[in-house]
Amino acid sequence: MHPHFLPLASLLILLNSGCGSEPEAVVQSSAVAGQVNLDGKPLPEGEILFAIPGGIPQILAIKDGNFSGSVHEGDSRVEIRAYVPAEPVEMGGEIVNAGSMENYLADKYNINSTLTAIIEPSDANFFTFDLVSE
Repeated sequence: MHPHFLPLASLLILLNSGCGSEPEAVVQSSAVAGQVNLDGKPLPEGEILFAIPGGIPQILAIKDGNFSGSVHEGDSRVEIRAYVPAEPVEMGGEIVNAGSMENYLADKYNINSTLTAIIEPSDANFFTFDLVSE
C-alpha cells in the first residue's frame, strides 16, 4: 500500500460520514379554526397567515369571517389581510396597475402585526380576532 493512501482514505471517510450535520427538526401541524371580525361584523373575505420562527408562513382563506385549516404547532405570529381593487395609477399615459388588489386593513394587523396565537397539538385551537378600522 502506498504511504500517502492511508491519510487520503481517512479524510474521505470523514467527509462522507456527515460530520457536523444535524437532522432537521420535524414541525408538527394541528387543526385551527376561528373567526375574524372587522368593526363587530364578520370580515367578508381575506386571508390569515400563521408564522412560527424559522418556519414557512401558512395562509388560510377567510370567508364570511371564518377560517379553518392546518398550521404548524407553536407560538405563531398572525397577520390578517383583506383586499379591494387598487386605484388606477397612470404613468406615461398608461395604467400600470390594472387588476391589482390592495390590502385595506391597518398595518397593525399585517406587516406590523403584534397578533399571536399558540397552536397546541390538539383539535381545540379556536381563535377570534376582533379588528377595528382606522
